[in-house]
Amino acid sequence: MALIRGISFDFDGSLSRIKGDIILQNLDFLNFIRAQNHKYAETYAFIGSNRQSIYDDSMNALSNKNGSCYPQIRKVSDYIGAKFDPFTLTDLYNNLKSGESFKLALSFLKNDMLNDNEESYAYDPSLIKQRQTPDWLHDESKLSLLLAQIHKLASEHPEDEIEFYFYDDQKKILDRLNAFFSIPENRRLLPKNLKELHLIPYPDIPKELDEKDTLKKNKKRDSDPFLLAKLDNLKIENKADGNLSKQPDDFKEENVATSAYSKKESLETQFISYPPISGIGEIDFNFRQTVQTMAAVCIESERYQNTFPTDFKANLVRSYAQAERGNFVLSTVMNFALDYVFGLIPKVFPAPVPAELKTLSLESTLPLHEPLASRLEVSEPVSSRLFNFLPGFLKSSKAKEEKDKEKKEQEEHLKDKKKKSAKKIEPRITSAQPDTQLPSLDNSSPRSPVTSERFFAVVSKPQRDSSAISLSAYRESNSDNSEIKHN
Repeated sequence: MALIRGISFDFDGSLSRIKGDIILQNLDFLNFIRAQNHKYAETYAFIGSNRQSIYDDSMNALSNKNGSCYPQIRKVSDYIGAKFDPFTLTDLYNNLKSGESFKLALSFLKNDMLNDNEESYAYDPSLIKQRQTPDWLHDESKLSLLLAQIHKLASEHPEDEIEFYFYDDQKKILDRLNAFFSIPENRRLLPKNLKELHLIPYPDIPKELDEKDTLKKNKKRDSDPFLLAKLDNLKIENKADGNLSKQPDDFKEENVATSAYSKKESLETQFISYPPISGIGEIDFNFRQTVQTMAAVCIESERYQNTFPTDFKANLVRSYAQAERGNFVLSTVMNFALDYVFGLIPKVFPAPVPAELKTLSLESTLPLHEPLASRLEVSEPVSSRLFNFLPGFLKSSKAKEEKDKEKKEQEEHLKDKKKKSAKKIEPRITSAQPDTQLPSLDNSSPRSPVTSERFFAVVSKPQRDSSAISLSAYRESNSDNSEIKHN
């Protein structure tokens, strides 16, 4: 049994706080992560930003003037020696193969992505101006993103133990995730091979400051022209010396405590931290279906319906299928951590995820093109067929109930058959087999694949919350000896 590490990186306000090279901004932090590689058999890096679609990535890139996060997080992954996983929730909601939306995003960027200039991370307006690209259900809590990434990694390494590190700059997001998993039954959403889930603020959030004070202080500090000028001078000096990791002694932030990486006791007493979380649920090899089902529950929830969500045509959205028809672009942002209740199932289920997009269990002997659920008998009741499309974590709690129900139905069927035989009633000739097709669910027609050739619908998407801009200097004791390979 190997130990696998997963790292999910936020971007705006976290990895990207000021204008400049993404590695130089986070040099000590990334060196600290890279120094831990020997503890793990493999390290995987994920896109932890809510820029989960091309639309969100391009809009944030324009408003924050820091380019697409996709190639930059991949660059960070390469630097720390991790395997980059390009999976996004746009892939999940649109039944695309992992990394398809990532590849499409790169095709819309200017210049060659190997160039290390700022312009190479900017979108080309002429390429995306009138194109429709696949989208996703924006979850401001990031719960759906976190669960999808963890189960993807766990299902690909079912016999290994997982440590997962989730970095974010927003205290509100981390607080809600921590509160959600503090409910014991919600930990059943996490796989049992998840040894530790770490929710980590990056940059550090001082305990004595609330979120509003932190935002105000960071904005004032990072907008200082003198600080920006010093960073530019630092880059020039280091390139001239051939040592990109060199930092002058006077390049320090005021009113910021000693780095967590040099003094852990200081972190515990002065900065916000969260206890590690372990999983107690089953590994979900059909996690795509589970997240879509959770989304359906959240859409139908009372709190979210009270926000009167509409699609881009101003039609009220009451179900997952209606959100799907609108390319998952809704007038109000969702919050899974507030709206999802463990064990609830939606009135209208999402369509089944294609079998080829499921992760096969090691114990499964079914070929890839067949469903992972057990083969259906012709006479199997409708209730049992619906049960096969429930998320994995709900099946165990309902299995006994469904089995007893089927047994009772069979007994009643035999009694009715004996009565009819005794009365010698000639039945009308009909099919002896019930319909084996799934019952028609309202508004659940399968989606057509979205390609880059389709055009954008003219919509006014909800404005995303802008991230705070902050700079936190992280230094290791041996930072003067660290080096960076910079093409």
